[in-house]
Amino acid sequence: MPNKNRLSKPGVTGAAMVCTLLLALFSTSVASAQISVSHAALSFTVPRYVTSAAKSVVVTNVGTAPITFGQTSFAGADAGDFESTKDSCSRHTIAPLKKCTIAIAFTASAPGGTTETATVSVNDSTGTSLQSVALKGIMAKGPVASSLSGLTVSISNTSKSYYSMDFSTSGPYSNTGTGTCTDVVSPKSACTIVLPQDRSGAGEITITMAPLGGGKSYVFHIPLS
Repeated sequence: MPNKNRLSKPGVTGAAMVCTLLLALFSTSVASAQISVSHAALSFTVPRYVTSAAKSVVVTNVGTAPITFGQTSFAGADAGDFESTKDSCSRHTIAPLKKCTIAIAFTASAPGGTTETATVSVNDSTGTSLQSVALKGIMAKGPVASSLSGLTVSISNTSKSYYSMDFSTSGPYSNTGTGTCTDVVSPKSACTIVLPQDRSGAGEITITMAPLGGGKSYVFHIPLS
């Protein structure tokens, strides 16, 4: 009598069995890609053109298999005003029960009183979102403020304190400038900085204002074009 392979099943080849096994392993890996995040939402409150202190989202692999994360992504109409300042999750493989951190900062670009929103997504290696965090940025009215019209920067001090003022520029803009601002901005006053432009192109003016005698300082990052 001819020999029979008792391990074979009718209609199932060896290649099909291998493919079935690989598919099962892949499905198990995907199913075990489970994470938790320390915050469902983050909120920031800063004056216009000021960058907030970073806030952290701790991501934990709560599944049973290692997870290789893809690039963290931001989405929404105001996504450009949020950024990660530290990211130990993107492009890293995290073992079960281990953690990684994404630190996020917000730079206010809209007028005072405006609220901006976006989401940050923690993605797997295929770009699929495993979980997202809602982001909200509120433009506050601080004791000092700045605004831009053309190449004229206006600075106002609504407080009762004197503020020292210093600025620097990047791009095709002069570090001198003209206008009414001096090294000190008096209480309840306003002044202007008019920037000469050497050639066309984008840049930035960074203005640092610190209260004389101590207190909270403000650093304004104003884009120029």
